[in-house]
Amino acid sequence: MDLTAGAVLSGQSSITFFFLQGELRSIRMESASTTVPSIVVYVTVPNREAGKKLAGSIISEKLAACANIVPGIESVYWWEGKVQSDAEELLIIKTRESLLDALTEHVKANHEYDVPYKEAT
Repeated sequence: MDLTAGAVLSGQSSITFFFLQGELRSIRMESASTTVPSIVVYVTVPNREAGKKLAGSIISEKLAACANIVPGIESVYWWEGKVQSDAEELLIIKTRESLLDALTEHVKANHEYDVPYKEAT
């Protein structure tokens, strides 16, 4: 399975979406017992408070069934002509494939970073 990363860059930090075969901004969860296509979306946030706020709004809007906040990750990315790194937290968002576009728009509109989404080139 081909997995390509796309990054959301802003200032000193990034939001990362993963693409399955370059077409979905997520990782597909396979399950024989469900008829609803489900996906997992990864979004980085600058800190726990930002993660709780974004996760809460995603769940309140019923754009996902669950969002986990994973502390203590280090993001390494290209920004302003050089390699940068920052401490961040990771949201693991479990949702239906049919909600991906709405979820992506919600993240763009509600994320703390200035540039909430840009595909990696």
